[in-house]
Amino acid sequence: MRLTKAVEELTCITRDGCAVNHAAGRTLSTTSSFAEDLICFCHLLSLVGGHMNFPELMEFMAAWLLLVQSSPAARELFSSLVGVAMKQFSYIRWNSKSEVSIQIGENFGIVPG
Repeated sequence: MRLTKAVEELTCITRDGCAVNHAAGRTLSTTSSFAEDLICFCHLLSLVGGHMNFPELMEFMAAWLLLVQSSPAARELFSSLVGVAMKQFSYIRWNSKSEVSIQIGENFGIVPG
């Protein structure tokens, strides 16, 4: 009875853009007729951004992730200059490359060339 009540009160299903989650949201929305199926805005921006081509940025980020993030000494130097630990890239976390890019952009003037 309690689960039935919760499903009846469901108003929104938020998900990322992958097909499996879309199918799950569509299935769930049939049991709750008032629920809206919405794509998470952050995931949508990430998906759209993945189709944009910025070769210079891609080249810079590839070098940064390969050379700087893999070096404990470079991470420690970055941390001592900026005052916070360097964000880490992960293939599992969909927004980690964005976090790294934002941190580089915010602190670019602090890190010597």
